[in-house]
Amino acid sequence: MRASRKPVEPWDAELAAKLAAEALGYLARYYPECAASEALREHEEAAHEAAMDAGGEVPGGPQMLYASRSGRGPADTSGGGVSVETGNLIGLAVTLLTTAVSFYIYVMGVRYRDRALSRSAALAFLVCGAVGVWTLVRIL
Repeated sequence: MRASRKPVEPWDAELAAKLAAEALGYLARYYPECAASEALREHEEAAHEAAMDAGGEVPGGPQMLYASRSGRGPADTSGGGVSVETGNLIGLAVTLLTTAVSFYIYVMGVRYRDRALSRSAALAFLVCGAVGVWTLVRIL
């Protein structure tokens, strides 16, 4: 038995403009690095045009994005990210862990006489070891 379908409502340009403006405003407030993306340019312009068709600027709409872009720079990104030193230490810890795991897998491949496994693990061990040394040199 088929469920009855709900009739399709006509397109509400004002509601669409308002929702798009709210979404872009949310991006501008909480993810400014994404809001300034060129990938969103097409959608920003569509939301702006819809707002203009709806009779003017929508509060908190695309104009908020343009205003949030002015004055953005490295000094304006306070409180975000990880310091360089901490990032390097985390990178070193990750490379040491992956080096140890690849060495363990290499030993298991040799022990069970699995050449493909041991060779690929040896390659991973060498690459991870090289990255670990490079990261250690960057820290020191």
